[in-house]
Parts: sequence; C-alpha cells; structure tokens
Amino acid sequence: MKKITTLLTAGLLTVISASAIACPKGTTLVGGTGPNHKGGSCVAVNPAAQAAQKAKADAAKTKVSTTKAQASTQAVADKAKTDATLAKSKADTTAKAKVDTAAKAKMDMTTKTKADVATKTQAVKDKAVKTTSTNPLKP
Repeated sequence: MKKITTLLTAGLLTVISASAIACPKGTTLVGGTGPNHKGGSCVAVNPAAQAAQKAKADAAKTKVSTTKAQASTQAVADKAKTDATLAKSKADTTAKAKVDTAAKAKMDMTTKTKADVATKTQAVKDKAVKTTSTNPLKP
C-alpha cells in the first residue's frame, strides 16, 4: 500500500511540474530569469509563425485604437449635442422670462392707469356733488 501511495505522489508531482512550465505547441520559452525562465514568454519557433503572431497582436492594438477613437468621437458629438440643447433651453427660458417681465410691466402699467382713472373719476364725481348739492348738511 505504501508503494502505491509513493508512486501516485511521484506521478502527481511529475504532472504538476510538467504543466507549469509548458508553452503551446510550436512555441518555445524565451527570456525571463533563473533556471525556469521565470517572467519569460512563449514565442513561435519559426519566423513565419512569429511574424503572423506579431501581425495578429498589431491588428488587435489597431482595433482597440480605432474603437477608442470612435468612442471618443461619439462622446464629443454627444457632448456638443447636449451643450446645444442646453443653450437652446437656456435661450428659450431667457426669452420667456423677458416676455413675462414685459407682460407684467404692461399689466402693472394698465392696472396703474385704471386705478388713476378710477381715482380721477371719483374725484370729479365728488366735486360735482359738492358743487350741485343744496343740502346744507353735506359739505
């Protein structure tokens, strides 16, 4: 029983150590430090595959850059549209406030004029009553 356990343990450790340092088929471990090339990277063995791998990486970077540029352009366009909407809204509000102020001023002027006319009319009526009254008790 002890021999079986020892063999299983040895086999397990062999599998674990082999999978920890493996690179995909057609590549080799390059760079890094120490006997296990810690921090190294897997690179293609033949130059044609290496060039294809580099082109693939460049294409991915270009795609990301293009996507970022499109997102940036869209964000700028959205911001400009929002700013234009806010400016229009502010202009509409300002114009409405000016119209309301003008309408209030006109209304106040009309009310004041009506009050002045009513006061003058009342004064004229009182004066007419005073001059035409024959009653000595009325002033």
